[in-house]
Amino acid sequence: MKIMSRRNRRRGLSYILSVVMMTLVTTSLASVVLLWGLGQVSESQNSFGLTIRARIDKTQERMVVEDVRFIDNNTVTISLRNIGKVQIVIDQIYANHTALQVPSKLVLGVQQNGNITATSSFNAGIYYIVVATSRGTTYEDYQTYAP
Repeated sequence: MKIMSRRNRRRGLSYILSVVMMTLVTTSLASVVLLWGLGQVSESQNSFGLTIRARIDKTQERMVVEDVRFIDNNTVTISLRNIGKVQIVIDQIYANHTALQVPSKLVLGVQQNGNITATSSFNAGIYYIVVATSRGTTYEDYQTYAP
């Protein structure tokens, strides 16, 4: 029967300690990678949810252009009614594919109506009027201007 020397016992203990240390290092690195991955998944889910919510809100936008009036050669007033399910913000108006100057945005709650005024130089003729919301939904109408 062979008696284990002190040197053999150290070699066995050294092997066990190295395995434990490698296991601890591997586990700690794996937990860091796991936490990072969970954060990335959570961030992607939040971003995806916001994108879907914005698209849903855009599909719920409905507006009626009730009236378009040319006040003079420089001013047009557009009467609008929100018939959708979400609040809308009108911030752009175009006449014949040219952006008009809008001094202030028009915010319309659900079932509200209001007027927005824009300025430009108008001559007699037919104008293709486009009203755009902040979400990018557009509403079109043709209007004749005869001074």
